[in-house]
Amino acid sequence: MARRPRVFARSLLYRIMVRGNQRQKTFRSDHDYKAYLDRLEKYRAQVRVRVYAYCLMPNHVHLLLETGSTPLAKFMQGLQQSHTQYFNRRHRKVAGAVTESDVTIWTIFSTRSFLVAEITIDPSYSELV
Repeated sequence: MARRPRVFARSLLYRIMVRGNQRQKTFRSDHDYKAYLDRLEKYRAQVRVRVYAYCLMPNHVHLLLETGSTPLAKFMQGLQQSHTQYFNRRHRKVAGAVTESDVTIWTIFSTRSFLVAEITIDPSYSELV
């Protein structure tokens, strides 16, 4: 069954979750987290996406974004491909996906404050802090 088309419009809020391939770790060291944040900033600036919240977990990422005029798919493609190339080089992985191919995206039509709280509580729920 094909997935439903995603809604894209300028200035919409999106809650995104990117999970590690087969739920494996996508971050193995502090350097991996820093590298992801550097790439997030690079692509955010390029496509003018607003990042309201993020949470980097060992095997997945949560993002709360507001889009500009560039489609969200273009932003996510650049970010995730860049991270995959970095990860495979750094950890001497020959090839292959680091994250699952289907990114989970929710289009948000409610308040940001609730979502920021929900995203930032995930580490304590997972007993990481």
